[in-house]
Amino acid sequence: MVFKLLKHKISKNQLFGFAIANLVGLSIILLGVQIYSDLNPVLSSKDSFIQDEYIILTKNVSTLNTFTGKSPSFSKQEIERLYDQSFIEKVGLFEASHFNVRANISFVGKQFGIATDMFFESVPNDFVDINPKEWNYKAGDTEIPIIIPRSYLDLYNFGFASGKSLPKISEGLISSILLDIQLSGNGKFESYKGRIVGFSKRLNTILVPESFLVDANKEFSNNTEVQPLRVIIKVKNSSDPELAQFIKKNGYMVDGNQLDTGRARYFLNISVGIVLFIGILISVLACYVLILSIYLLLEKNINSLENLVLLGYPNKAIVRPYFCITFILVTLTTLLALLVTYLGQQAYLPLIDKVTSQTVSKGVDLSTWISSALVFIAILVFSYLVISRKVARISAFKR
Repeated sequence: MVFKLLKHKISKNQLFGFAIANLVGLSIILLGVQIYSDLNPVLSSKDSFIQDEYIILTKNVSTLNTFTGKSPSFSKQEIERLYDQSFIEKVGLFEASHFNVRANISFVGKQFGIATDMFFESVPNDFVDINPKEWNYKAGDTEIPIIIPRSYLDLYNFGFASGKSLPKISEGLISSILLDIQLSGNGKFESYKGRIVGFSKRLNTILVPESFLVDANKEFSNNTEVQPLRVIIKVKNSSDPELAQFIKKNGYMVDGNQLDTGRARYFLNISVGIVLFIGILISVLACYVLILSIYLLLEKNINSLENLVLLGYPNKAIVRPYFCITFILVTLTTLLALLVTYLGQQAYLPLIDKVTSQTVSKGVDLSTWISSALVFIAILVFSYLVISRKVARISAFKR
């Protein structure tokens, strides 16, 4: 009965304006959350094209280093300085082989006649981007697990193998390749078998377990106190200005374009933040339009409301019709915003699939549902409090 008494003074245009504004604002918010949810797994995966947590630092090899024989290595003081930086989470040192390494390649028992000098490096296991079951070594083992850069396989298949009429090798057959490895130095000689157990995209080197290389350097080399030539660090944010300034100040060089890709993620986060801010601003303005409309409705119905109070109607009964209108409008706009988000996702997903090789799950993400629920609840609670407060003032004045 209260609703029938008050509904004839409701302004449909004002309510429609709120619905449109809230739909636009909420759609922007949910689309921003959904885009970030879809892109974040792609950008954070180990195969990400802008993976930026790990950075490899080296020093520039100058002409002076060439003629004087001085090694561009990292001193203990420099390494300690890296540990002291707040923007660096972990520091890993590259251990290089300081002895002769000779390898012959065989395939399922057949010799190719390929022999080459090579080198080994190792880093702590925390910095290796793959974790094969075979990646372990203990003293006395005669087989060495090896991880090589993924690009090395492409170089072999499409470069070396084509020119030498050798068979192409797939990743599935890589475990069939055996390397006859001879280590020599410090007056000693030892033979091992080597097996490639995986490929790395992060580390452009021939990796062996750190436990093996430390023992091998002690056995085949007298240079046990050689300082590292390369350092790998795990950073909190590769786009941190302090990190870039630190690297520039110390004259370090960064392997590849890792700082540039970090900046790409930084600008992505900034863009998403701006989009969310615009969406929130529009939603706040829409909420303001709604509250203003309700205030105008209350002012138009002030005489009716006063009469209802005098007749003994409780405040909740007077608040209920206005809150029901708000609930219906907010529910409809939220559902429509979720629909817009889903349709928008179907539009941009093909673009993501073209840029990346990863499959992005289709459908509205849980974080988007949670965001819509939070905004929905926030608007309803705020509207209810405003309406209740206004009705309570009228009731207190008349009673």
